[in-house]
Amino acid sequence: MNKEDNIKEKFKQALISTVKVISEEYQIDEEFKKNLSSKNYNFFELDNLNNRSDFIKLRAETDSEALK
Repeated sequence: MNKEDNIKEKFKQALISTVKVISEEYQIDEEFKKNLSSKNYNFFELDNLNNRSDFIKLRAETDSEALK
């Protein structure tokens, strides 16, 4: 795993943790387990992150989606 992939993986884990807390969905269901092994989690694509602005936008979109 290269440095970029490592950063994206850590960011993915942070987003997933944030979504779980904001949405108050602490139980891990089968769909969530399936998405943990993929490069996306329902509403975000990690392959499209190319710069700082992309990370910020993704974080905002993720938080917004979790609040729904």
